[in-house]
Amino acid sequence: MKLWILAAGVLAVTGAARGASWDIGIYPNALVNPGDFVTVSIYASFDESDYAFAGADFDLVTDDSWGKFYDVQEHLGGPGSFAGSPVGGDVLGIVTGQEHSPDQGVFADTKNPILVWTGKFTTSDFSYRLISFATVTSVFDVYSDAQGTRENRMDGLIEGLGGVLVCACPSPGTGAIGVVAAGLAWRRRR
Repeated sequence: MKLWILAAGVLAVTGAARGASWDIGIYPNALVNPGDFVTVSIYASFDESDYAFAGADFDLVTDDSWGKFYDVQEHLGGPGSFAGSPVGGDVLGIVTGQEHSPDQGVFADTKNPILVWTGKFTTSDFSYRLISFATVTSVFDVYSDAQGTRENRMDGLIEGLGGVLVCACPSPGTGAIGVVAAGLAWRRRR
């Protein structure tokens, strides 16, 4: 019998929200074999009146002692950026950011939301449960204008939330093979 992980992504904010926020995406939103992983992606969103995301310092925490992150990546590559240190089911000390210095010809990516971080998550215990993810942020800055004015947006920041449903259940293929085998055994007995 194979075991599977069912991944369920939850976005913290809808497009109608204003202000700064984290959006956590978990992919794929389907069953995954044990030993495989789900990719957790974190996007920064900011008020449409701001120019671009500048940078943030945060942790990604879970409520699960069996889970672990690996292959963590910071995607913006600004000076001092760091993908964080996986510690059990948490990733601590993530520093993400990008430069915007028009006078030096360096321009920030203005995507909103913008992908800032990814990591692969797996678990060694497949008992049925929901694992919750959350961001814990100490710095969230944006460039408020095209000239590179950097401003803090911690006031009213909406932290990201997400979750993975872990389920020990047979794979569809394994179940079908079992039904066929049982049918053949029953027919042979008759």
